[in-house]
Amino acid sequence: MIPIGQFENNKPLKAFALMSMKFYWLKEFQLAKDISNISDRNRSFWWLLMLNLYGIIDSYVDYHLKDFPENEDLKKDEKE
Repeated sequence: MIPIGQFENNKPLKAFALMSMKFYWLKEFQLAKDISNISDRNRSFWWLLMLNLYGIIDSYVDYHLKDFPENEDLKKDEKE
């Protein structure tokens, strides 16, 4: 549940945001499960699943783009 990849990519704010959203939806899932509300339980499960997939994909892309060379021509255009 801890987005370690976000910390490795030096994005602690994103990591804490994802952790807090996952914590919220996990609590909602547990509450809906306890009161046998299938609709809310399923909605919470899908939010948890999507947040986890987003975190994995985002961390993977950030990791691979960290060594991407910067284009010097773009910097020149911005200065002009």
